Amino acid sequence: MAGKPQRKNQCPVTKFFPPAQRQVEISPKEQDGAGEDPEHEARSGRHSPTDSDPPVLNKDFFDALITKMRRGVQEDTEKALQTIRAEVEALTERTEDLEVKMEGISNEQAETHEEVLRCGEAIRHIQDKLEDMENRERRQNIRLKNIPESITHEELQPYLRRLFLQLVPDLSEHDLHTDRAHRALAQKSADPNRHRDVVLRMHAYSAKDRIMSAAREVRTVTMDGVQIQLYNDLSQLTINKRNALRPLTSYLRDQGVKYRWGFPFKLVVLRNGRHHTVTTPEDAKNFLKALGIPLPPQKSNRPSTEETLETTLQEAPRTSERLASQRLR
Repeated sequence: MAGKPQRKNQCPVTKFFPPAQRQVEISPKEQDGAGEDPEHEARSGRHSPTDSDPPVLNKDFFDALITKMRRGVQEDTEKALQTIRAEVEALTERTEDLEVKMEGISNEQAETHEEVLRCGEAIRHIQDKLEDMENRERRQNIRLKNIPESITHEELQPYLRRLFLQLVPDLSEHDLHTDRAHRALAQKSADPNRHRDVVLRMHAYSAKDRIMSAAREVRTVTMDGVQIQLYNDLSQLTINKRNALRPLTSYLRDQGVKYRWGFPFKLVVLRNGRHHTVTTPEDAKNFLKALGIPLPPQKSNRPSTEETLETTLQEAPRTSERLASQRLR
């Protein structure tokens, strides 16, 4: 048509490709070097960076990388420190609470320990009182050993009357009166040579004291060809205590030292006008030193009283523990 410019014919393949993007405007300075060859651009250091080009490994790049890494490490470290700080604060608080509780428990334990000691001392005092009361209740009793089982219960009273008149001929009928007499409460032994003890209670303590004094003087009491032994009737706890001190009493007898038993339980020796007492095996060494008696010699190949006493003094703590356990039974 007239008046309109005619359009040029387009290539038939261009319709299959999208139009090219608009190129970025290049500054005049960049245009000056546009005609330079690539080798010249490489030498001059001028090169248009693109997305596909690798980063330039220069000092600025490494400084930026180190700064970024340092910042990341600092952030991670700060987070870790905050977590640790929170845990330490929680542990510190728990530790302080535990210290306060432990201090309270320690104080309570100390008070409990003192209370247990006081209770133990009170129990020992009560046990000693009960032991003394039981022994006082038995003061008028006599325990006789080796009386044949052939002596029946009905024959005991006449048998004992003859025995006592043999020891103290001037006893009156009132002195010979007994409240009771019986065999010890134990099962009869199948051994014909073993006999149950006989326990009797004298009506008058004065008569019992005279009989026991006469038996100590005679030392060997014989009745119908049988050797009879007379003892004070004591509580089992007192007997155990005396057995624990038996090596000491044997050693005192070997040294010619006289002693007696006291109530409440104690071993009494009169020496140079002073009374010396001992109650436990632990005090045996100090007891002998106070008496001025030499300690037993060292152990020898042949057993002796001294060796037995030395063994007892070495085992004194265990003996006391055993006696303490017997107190509590």
